[in-house]
Amino acid sequence: MFTLGRLQNTHALWSKFWSGITCMKKHLVNVHIPKSAGSALRANLATLFPTDDQGRTFVLGVSPNKEREYHDGLRQGFDATLPRLFDLSHRMISGHYRYRDIADILAPYRARLSLITFLRDPAWRTLSDYYYSISTKNPGAETFHATYPTFEHYMSNPGEMNKMSDFLRLDETETVQDVLLHAYRDFDFVGITEHFTQDLEFIANSLGQTIDTERRENENKNKDKMIEAYEKFAPILRDVLSEDYTLYEGVLEHRGLSN
Repeated sequence: MFTLGRLQNTHALWSKFWSGITCMKKHLVNVHIPKSAGSALRANLATLFPTDDQGRTFVLGVSPNKEREYHDGLRQGFDATLPRLFDLSHRMISGHYRYRDIADILAPYRARLSLITFLRDPAWRTLSDYYYSISTKNPGAETFHATYPTFEHYMSNPGEMNKMSDFLRLDETETVQDVLLHAYRDFDFVGITEHFTQDLEFIANSLGQTIDTERRENENKNKDKMIEAYEKFAPILRDVLSEDYTLYEGVLEHRGLSN
């Protein structure tokens, strides 16, 4: 049960975190929630530390084990890749893995790295996720479109909704209030896509670097359709995505930001 006392403790913890943080460790792990600026984060941070003469890059991606179920495959890929993060030139590992799938793998390395993630306005994130998935950029677009021929079909599948909360859960049974509590406790930085420029600058500065020219990646080409769908479904999405809105607005509040 999420009591008033727990809520007050959460406020205190979050305030202490944001007032005290000045820098992060030089090695980062990013829980890349789909369509929450993860590609832009990778592209921008990769410019800070170019590939060296041995081909080692700043950002390491996670290759899933294709012989396993998707998320289990990502877990296996993360387990195999994480030790390489501490090789010369590597600074960040990023992928679409869920926090609960990697938390135990992270534990032995936790003191040596900073854990980050980015959130996005839930309705726009969900719309972007759908319209990317049916676009030519997605190799599985044909199959996806056959499964979800319209955005209404997509909204009707609970498994596709509230992905931000799902990606940050330590346990599938956790309430979103518990997700907020351990996000404050476990993550070193929770960015907001709508404040990407300032958050990118903060991360770069914490690494002792500056971003000269910001790069945007994977911008959705279906913006007109997204706007049309948003105007039509916004009230429904507010209800369907209530968990993600609780998470998103909780982080906004504690960071003192507006949408």
